[in-house]
Amino acid sequence: MYTSVEQSKTLVKLGLDPQTADLWYATDLGGSYYPTFEFRPKKWSLDDIEKSLPCWSCDMLMVMLPDKIECEDESHYLQLDRKAVCYGSYHIEWSESGMMFDGVYKMLVWLLQNKFPIN
Repeated sequence: MYTSVEQSKTLVKLGLDPQTADLWYATDLGGSYYPTFEFRPKKWSLDDIEKSLPCWSCDMLMVMLPDKIECEDESHYLQLDRKAVCYGSYHIEWSESGMMFDGVYKMLVWLLQNKFPIN
């Protein structure tokens, strides 16, 4: 399981470092994206989106979730269970698909949107 093209674009626009990606989408001659395990050590920019796009596996997204966040002068610790990913009362339930990946992705987006540090 890995981020879709749209999810990858969202993470990049929110400021996730493309160099943390463990996969990449490359483009074929028709401009369609396809996943590849090719490593891209180059400096990546938003202009490169037409040629390649970083992509993250569920494992990599989970590694990026901090063990705890500080909010309103309180520490909230990461919790994962069969139905949700949580930091105290801040929780995101899995979507109708029942996939943990959905919750992990949505929590990472929430953390980035709210300027919390990630691993």
